[in-house]
Amino acid sequence: MPERTTKKGPKLDEEEASAQEASWSEWTGSREWGRVSGYRLSYRSETMELVLAALGRGDTAEARELVRSRYPFDSPLGPRRNVSQTDRVRVFLRDGFIDRYTGDRLYFPPVLELISLEIPDAFPSHPNGKFTESHVAHWELSASVDHKVALARGGSHTMENWITTSMMRNQVKSHWRLEDLGWSVFPEGSLEEWDGALGWFLNRLESPRGLELLSGDEREQSWSSISWLREWQRAALRAMDGATLPLELRKYSGGPDA
Repeated sequence: MPERTTKKGPKLDEEEASAQEASWSEWTGSREWGRVSGYRLSYRSETMELVLAALGRGDTAEARELVRSRYPFDSPLGPRRNVSQTDRVRVFLRDGFIDRYTGDRLYFPPVLELISLEIPDAFPSHPNGKFTESHVAHWELSASVDHKVALARGGSHTMENWITTSMMRNQVKSHWRLEDLGWSVFPEGSLEEWDGALGWFLNRLESPRGLELLSGDEREQSWSSISWLREWQRAALRAMDGATLPLELRKYSGGPDA
């Protein structure tokens, strides 16, 4: 399997990106990929054929045992649990704002919302995430936190099991296991190389334009986007306090090196 890495600087070299994508595409289209991803479904499909044969013989006991031993039902183990904004920022900082399932760069979520506030006609956003009324970047490039092993699969609600991925990938993965999807986990990124535009966001809010946005009348907004931006700002500052940060971000953390 080829290594799929991403340069996490301001811009990925086009030639390098093309070569990496070609290598990855070649592998995912290869027979090896077909064997890896196809064997699992082939085994499960075969199990269903055996179950049908057993039921055809009237042997429900054998059918039941086939399912339990070869393709068991995984019952959800508990209710959905949310990750706080502050903890989400901590995960983003740890992972370097990299999609750990693809290696691609992601953005601090309110950065994209700020863009929508500035140019809503070209970069719309919907308060409830309505797909037809929001720019697709809010799913493709916005950082989110996923449970690497889903809670419904027995995963823990802890930092060790939290992982950064895009909103789109988060929704696709849902309760699936990584091996079910043929996904793997990429290494953490480096904040020295890419910070998800977190520094830009914090600097923007302190600029004259940012102060103008934050001082706006929330009643004039179609939803409380200003309040949402402030919540993310506070969450970022809490998460950054005491964290190991590159020089550009230290001035916002309030720590000894600020």
